[in-house]
Amino acid sequence: MTRLILVRHAESVANRDRRALGRGDSALTGHGWRQAMAVADLLRGEGFYRVVSSPLQRARRTAEAIAAPRGIVVQREEALIELDIGAMEGLPYDEARERFPEVIAGWWGDAGADVRMPGGESLSDVHARAWPLVDGLFRAPAPGPIVVVTHNWVIRAILCGALQHSLHDFRRFEVGLAAHTILTLRVGRWQLHRFNVSCGFPPTDRRI
Repeated sequence: MTRLILVRHAESVANRDRRALGRGDSALTGHGWRQAMAVADLLRGEGFYRVVSSPLQRARRTAEAIAAPRGIVVQREEALIELDIGAMEGLPYDEARERFPEVIAGWWGDAGADVRMPGGESLSDVHARAWPLVDGLFRAPAPGPIVVVTHNWVIRAILCGALQHSLHDFRRFEVGLAAHTILTLRVGRWQLHRFNVSCGFPPTDRRI
């Protein structure tokens, strides 16, 4: 049995300030650092041997907090980087809605996973790069659980792939800051063991 621990990064400055955030390299807030330490403490007994992270600092710093007590060096993977939201990057949420109403309407529609952000990616693009990495990691022989620290939309895409949902069902999954989800791979089938477990600090993010 292979065990996958998916972790969303802790609170960043852009999350706190309610700005659209994709590949912008927003730093953790003080609250975010406390969240990172709390999720590290929560996962301390999981026996993981490997920590893989998006290269963006909000994920990387969260991953380092989790890895440090076990002396593990975090492995960075570009495939785990957040959805590229293009021209919406850094905009206050209300402004993003005003400037790109058709994109936002499509994103909330029945085929939202195929809607491309203005000058950026679609969720289908995210799935195409992230799912093969994660599936490959966990189908290879492993001596223990692997922690993957990444982003909201990446985790939703991974969950759709693992649980065999249509990618257009991505909004059925709510993924909190510094929350973790545990999947296991048993006899070729993914199973959900924990979902969106909070680190114990109140959520602060609001999204488009």
